[in-house]
Amino acid sequence: MRALVALSLACSIHPAPADDEAARKLLDGLWTGKFYEASEESLDLVLAMPAEAQAAWLVQFYTPWCVRCQSFDAEWGELAASTDQRGPESRLRLARLDASDSTATIKRFKLKSFPEFLLFNGSSYHRFRGELSLPTLQAFVSGGGGAGAPEAVRAPSPKFALHQLGDEDATDEEQQLTQLGLSIAGGVFLLGLFLGCFCSLRRCVCLLTCGLCCGGQRDDGRRARRNLKPKRE
Repeated sequence: MRALVALSLACSIHPAPADDEAARKLLDGLWTGKFYEASEESLDLVLAMPAEAQAAWLVQFYTPWCVRCQSFDAEWGELAASTDQRGPESRLRLARLDASDSTATIKRFKLKSFPEFLLFNGSSYHRFRGELSLPTLQAFVSGGGGAGAPEAVRAPSPKFALHQLGDEDATDEEQQLTQLGLSIAGGVFLLGLFLGCFCSLRRCVCLLTCGLCCGGQRDDGRRARRNLKPKRE
């Protein structure tokens, strides 16, 4: 996080050459060898850099447990391999962003399902709405986002800004709420454990009582049958 803040300050204080250097360092840190693995804050920094103004960003929003995301990995890798993303004249970069890290990310970009693809061009983006396949995604990119109207990139929500700070910067109120939640969870667990033990004990008593009663009834039945048998003279 401190590195991202330092890069952001470098972009706002230094002239264009320093901005180019900051952009290169940031991109190098996000590069996985095939595409970029971005976070919401790093994506915001990249989109705000003048050095990246000429490049469009195709971002795949996904979650680690998404089956459709996993099944599309091969096509995504093929698209990444066929795209020049690192050259000085590159006009398209591919990135993945794990949307499970923050619910504010989902609300900010109005994500309805996963994977979802947004094509960013500066302060706006187009949303991919076609069938999930490599040809349709390639057509979406080559067409600049299709005929749909672009959507403006909204500023990060205050909730996400708090999420960026980390646990060490959490307020006393947040810590108290966390402790209260843990206390409630512990109380519910102990109550469930007590009720489970009570129900088990009650069941054992019932079984034992029923067994004794049934045993006594069987003895009474045998005595009655013996009394009904005719006596031999």
